[in-house]
Amino acid sequence: METKLRIKGNWNETKAKLQKKYPKLTDEDLMFTKGNEDDLVSCITERLGKTEEEVMDIIDELQSEKSKPSAQQKGRAQIIDEQSEKSKPSAQQKGRAQIIDKQSEKSKPSAQQKGRAQIIDEQSEKSKPTGQQKGSSPKEFSKKRK
Repeated sequence: METKLRIKGNWNETKAKLQKKYPKLTDEDLMFTKGNEDDLVSCITERLGKTEEEVMDIIDELQSEKSKPSAQQKGRAQIIDEQSEKSKPSAQQKGRAQIIDKQSEKSKPSAQQKGRAQIIDEQSEKSKPTGQQKGSSPKEFSKKRK
């Protein structure tokens, strides 16, 4: 009987998935050479006690699965995540930054304090003698009139 099995993509990946799903299967059971798909299917059928249709469906399903990241790849992703976490400020550092911000806010004059400073500046400007008043005492002013 001729099977219609088509090996798609990398057989080694599919082989690894088969061995993970069915630990009974050995490397020898899963040896594949192009043109000998029938031998491969019959060997797997015999080993697993499944029909040829079931074996072909299993292989097709595993070949169509998208590759999931390996444990090593997951480990790399976790390390990268941990490194990015280290670069973020901790809660304690955030707290320090917040305290510093609050302290710098305290040292800045409030709108009310700014208003007082402006009023004081205006009052001091009014109390300064103007150009006409400088050097003119009331006596000198009356002498000039005469």
